[in-house]
Amino acid sequence: MKKSTMRFISVLVCMMMLLPLTACKKTAKQAVPEDTYPHIYNDEAYMQWWDDNDVEAIPAGMKNEFVAEGGAPDGTNVSIQVQIDLVTVQNDTVFLQYIGYRTSDQAYVNSLTGFGIGVENSGQQVINIDLVASFDPEKEIPRKVVSVHNENGKWKVLLGVQKVDEVNDFPYEYELDTSSGKLINGRLIDPSQAVGSYLSVMKTICMNGKYYFFGNIQGGSLAGQPAVVVGDNDQYTLIRTEGIEFVADCGKYDDKHIVFVGGSQGTRTMYLINTETDSLEGTVNCPEEYLTSWHKMVDGFGFVSVENRKVSCWSFSNHSEKTMLDMNYTGLSYEESQNVELIAGTEDKVILLNYVDSWCPHIHILTKSTDNPHIGKRVIKCAFLEGTTPLQSDAIAAFNSTSTQYYAIIIEDYKYWNIVDEEAAMEDWFREHNRAKSEMINKLMSDIRSGKGPDILLDGAQYIELQSQQFLVNLAPRIDELKLSSKEYFTHVCDLSNRNGCTFYVPLEFYINGLLVDADKVGKEKGVKFSDYPAFLDTHFNSFDPIIEKGMTNQTGYLDEMLNTDFAICIDENGKYNFDTPAFRGMAEYVKNHVPEQIAYTGESWLANALSLDGKSIAKGKTMVGYPSSDGHGASIRLYSAAAVTACSACQDGAWELIVSMLQENNQKKAMGIPLNRNAFNAKGLNDESVKKYEEIIEGCDNIVATDYTVINIINEEIPAYFYGQKSLDDVIAIINNRVKVLQDERG
Repeated sequence: MKKSTMRFISVLVCMMMLLPLTACKKTAKQAVPEDTYPHIYNDEAYMQWWDDNDVEAIPAGMKNEFVAEGGAPDGTNVSIQVQIDLVTVQNDTVFLQYIGYRTSDQAYVNSLTGFGIGVENSGQQVINIDLVASFDPEKEIPRKVVSVHNENGKWKVLLGVQKVDEVNDFPYEYELDTSSGKLINGRLIDPSQAVGSYLSVMKTICMNGKYYFFGNIQGGSLAGQPAVVVGDNDQYTLIRTEGIEFVADCGKYDDKHIVFVGGSQGTRTMYLINTETDSLEGTVNCPEEYLTSWHKMVDGFGFVSVENRKVSCWSFSNHSEKTMLDMNYTGLSYEESQNVELIAGTEDKVILLNYVDSWCPHIHILTKSTDNPHIGKRVIKCAFLEGTTPLQSDAIAAFNSTSTQYYAIIIEDYKYWNIVDEEAAMEDWFREHNRAKSEMINKLMSDIRSGKGPDILLDGAQYIELQSQQFLVNLAPRIDELKLSSKEYFTHVCDLSNRNGCTFYVPLEFYINGLLVDADKVGKEKGVKFSDYPAFLDTHFNSFDPIIEKGMTNQTGYLDEMLNTDFAICIDENGKYNFDTPAFRGMAEYVKNHVPEQIAYTGESWLANALSLDGKSIAKGKTMVGYPSSDGHGASIRLYSAAAVTACSACQDGAWELIVSMLQENNQKKAMGIPLNRNAFNAKGLNDESVKKYEEIIEGCDNIVATDYTVINIINEEIPAYFYGQKSLDDVIAIINNRVKVLQDERG
């Protein structure tokens, strides 16, 4: 999907082990490269290292004011709020526009800043224009910068200007006076002259001293039709594009051609415009898959996509695809590489734009390195199913900077979001996401069995089917060797992670799942039984059910949420699944009798806020009890992030060394939820009462949430027949048990 360059500054049964815990003793010759990455990174030709020059792209005049909504990271107050647009990349300069207002006096802010990306000006602020200062605010208001180009040594800007008595803004061309920091010599640019009606411009390209406007005609006999207008000085001409029903994207192709993606009757084609004759000059044979919004067109370069941390390009010059670089082999951390956009590139240099902490724009100037700092290190592959956290990402970056033996990378091969069908999710979010989770977890288990899986899992503690020594290493002996103290860590969470003597995941950060209520109204009760839940809701939530605020749309979704929290009720003493139990029956009967067939989301934030605790202050007099259940048990721990070593890893010592580093206090302070490390938790600055209440609630938690999404999928398919009165609960449970038995038999 094409990523926007616009952001608002504002502020997620033990079995015999298949592989022993052993040191990584294979030599480079013995190591067999895998399909994705080799175990030994000893060949510079395998994956080129790129050095990163990280530029904080904030105008010098805004440095002291430019902070996130709600306060800067250092706690200062907000003084300016802006929207940031990438304008263009021209002559080794990246131009960004900052539009917003100062919160103190609501004064309008609009500036254009250029940052150098060339050899001599790399990372420097080379141009800064206060657009507001160039206009009389009682007459004209500068709006969006459309284009910037250099003509005969002078910078020129095409800018939308709104007259105070007009609704629309119109494009004006100005010169940039870099000495005064203002715009001068403005002239109106009016492409609408060529079409006899208002032209709604989608994009403007300046090439060889002329403007090319791509847009749609808004009136007259051609209303709604796409149009390409060329403006040469004060002459405007419509370029003939008969048969083209829409224009999707456009850019520079080479020194004398512009390329645009157009289409008709469900097809997309890449067309060329000759800027010497200002006419169509045929098409380019490009695979249609690149002509979609999933691929960004970069001027003079090609169609670019960033998937699984790799930057790939279908080149305009070579008419073929190649992988430009792998984010794992750059100076960028995983968090920095998220939502990154390639804005310019050559064979030896790539320019990326991203936003740190969701608000601060950074330009990354990546250049091919002649000195790879990680040659010969063992590669540790880290994977995830749902996502990583800053704690993990920063810990991996720190580990890589200090380790002389290992180099950890993060891959997205098992990210379940990659296979979510958006249309199906619109119909039933829970069901589609559970399907995608089930499919991806089965792929992961298959790869671990075959030896092709990753070394570390950075999440997945909630997937109960993984928690077997077929797939994960029992880390209990290694955790015991750490001798974690209850004064330093929330060791009760570690204890809850142990299943039948095996610990497969090291908890890193977590939150508490339950219902936040008045302590004096529940007394010593840790939870609530299904039979008492209606009265409980009357007492604590004015008859509203806060669980509905999780976003489910029907009874099946509600049961889904309840089972995700309490799946253990369906596991017998032999580790087999059994749904013919009083606990599951009671849950299903409660949902049928008390939950509406179709659920309407209330949007009441106070209800949603009553469902979890993630490290923020607890209101005085509040406590947390468990979700409704058959036995009224207490609240649950949900692991926000955790780490496991896979049974297929040939680098288990290195994997363990990395995981242990994630428990260090400096890394734990990056936790988005409740850190396992108590000092890191205390650093959140909660008052003594909140800290004491957290300790009390955590110690009272009875389980860590884990479920089997493949089984949940089966239940989601069968249980509606009971809810809709088509089958008895006995019949539905019998079908579920039969299907689940087949599944477990297949898994062995």
